[in-house]
Parts: sequence; C-alpha cells; structure tokens
Amino acid sequence: MSLKKIIINSLPPLKKVIQERETYYESSSSLYRLLEDKIREYEQLVKDNEMLKDSISDLSSQNENLTSQNSNLTDQINNLIQEKSLVIKEKMALEGKYKILTQDKNVLFNKVEDLTALNEELNQENIKLKQQEKKILEISSSEFWDSHYKNGFTSGTGSYDHLAYFKADIINKFVEKHHIKSVIELGCGDGNQLSLMNYPTYVGIDVSETIIHKNQKKFANYMNRIFFHRDEKDNYMNKKYDLSLSLDVIFHLIEDTVYIDYMKDLFEASNKYVIIYSSNHEEFTRWPEFRNRKFMKYVQENMSDWKLIDFIPNKYPFELGNEDMTSPSDFYIFEKL
Repeated sequence: MSLKKIIINSLPPLKKVIQERETYYESSSSLYRLLEDKIREYEQLVKDNEMLKDSISDLSSQNENLTSQNSNLTDQINNLIQEKSLVIKEKMALEGKYKILTQDKNVLFNKVEDLTALNEELNQENIKLKQQEKKILEISSSEFWDSHYKNGFTSGTGSYDHLAYFKADIINKFVEKHHIKSVIELGCGDGNQLSLMNYPTYVGIDVSETIIHKNQKKFANYMNRIFFHRDEKDNYMNKKYDLSLSLDVIFHLIEDTVYIDYMKDLFEASNKYVIIYSSNHEEFTRWPEFRNRKFMKYVQENMSDWKLIDFIPNKYPFELGNEDMTSPSDFYIFEKL
C-alpha cells in the first residue's frame, strides 16, 4: 500500500485526533485562563486579607482607645454620680435651711408685728407721759400734799411697816454712832416715821399746814419735837443742825424752782451731816406727784464742800407692780468738809 493511500486512509482518525487535541487545548486554555483568574483572585484575596489584617489592627487599636475612653467615661460617670449624690445632699440641706429660714422669717414677721404693736403702745404711753408731764407742770406740790392730808391720807407705804423699820434702823444707828444731838427733817410728813426714831432734838418741816398742825397735836407732849411750815424759814433756818434729813421727799418736788430751793436749804441747814433717802435718776412717772430726779448731779455741781461718805442700798428694792412693798430709794450719806 502506498504511503499516499496510507495517509489518505489515516486522515479521518487523525482529523479526529486533531480535533480532540484542539478541543483539549481549548479546554486547557480555558482551564489555564480560569486558573490564572483564580490565581489573580487569590492574590487579590491575599491583598484583601492583608488589608483586613491592617483594618483589624486599626480596629483593635481603636477598640483599645474606645476601651480606655469607656473606662474614663465610666470614671466620669461614677464621679458625676458621686457629685450628683453630693448635690442631692446639699440640695436637701439647703431645703432644710430654707425651711428653717422660712420658719425664722415667719417668727421675725411675728416679732415685727409684736414690735409694731409694742411701738404703738409706746407711742400711746409717750402721749400719756407728755399729757402727764403737762399736768405735772400745772400741779402745785404744796397744794397737792395739803389736799392729800386734808382728805385723810397718810405719807404713804414708805413711812409704814417694814420700809419704815428699815429706815429707822439705818438712821438710829447713825445718830448713835456719830453722837448726833440735833436733827432737822425737810418733809416730815405725817410723823409715823418719826415715831420710830431716837432723836435728842428734832425739827420737822413740811409744805402742808394741815399735817404740821396734826403733828403739833400728835407730839404735843414731846418738848424735843418741833414742827414748822416750809414758809416759816425764820424759825428753823436761823441755826445749824448736826444732821439734815430728806426721806422719800426729793421725787415729790415737781417744780424745778421748789426742788432747787429745797436742795439749798437741805445742805445749808446742817454743819455736819446730810442723809438723803431717794431715787437717783431722771424719770417722769404716771403719778403726777411723783417725779424721779438725779439729785447727785446737783450735789456734785453745787455742793463742793460736801462729800459722799456712804451709800446703803435699799433692803427692799423697787419692783414694778409691787410698789406698796418695795421702794426706789437708797441711802446717800454726806459729810461736810
């Protein structure tokens, strides 16, 4: 068989083989391309993985930062909670203080109302005192006391009972201790105080003719008890006495001129001692016949030749509302220099 024929006879299978190979090559080429695509995909995945790793690393770092920030925020929240707790406590304390202040405010308002009421009462009392002062300026002390005794009244509680005994005890001891021989009393009153005294000789002076006449009758059997009206100065100011007395009288001298004349005579009448039993402050009272005077001021300014040698406080000091049992007077004892 010729080669040509052989070749011709073998062509169909060969063609088939060629076709198969071509098909195979095409498949291989596709596979190769697919493989290349997969390799590229893999490479891309590797790159993506690296990028993910970097992202994860960044996220991890961010997570750490967030964790730290979260921790700080937690601390801040805790601090805020504590501060809130303190604020709540302070608020409660302030509310308590506000409540107390509100109560105090109400108390103050009540006190203001009370003070306003008291102020109104004081204004009314001032008006009454001014009216009383006007009456005092119009009253005559000598007329008052003469009318007082004419109507059967006494010299008052200061000349009776425990108050009178207190005065008698002080003065009798002084008379004995200092060997007093003669006594003059300016404002002798009804003589009840005199009945408790131990005077060698005594001259009593008063502005009331009524009470002078009563005393002259009451002590008619006592040759060493003599009484004169205030205007009869020629009968009692023509000599000096060892002791000059003023007992519960000065605050009854309403008129200034009468008061000054009285103080002059009181000290001028004695050549040794003067005893004053009286209050010692300036004050008008609700009684028209009663006016407190600061007599020590007058003595200091006008009686330079006299000195205060003793002060004896009252055993029964004055109590408002208990006037009948107490006294505003104290003992002031002076000696001539």
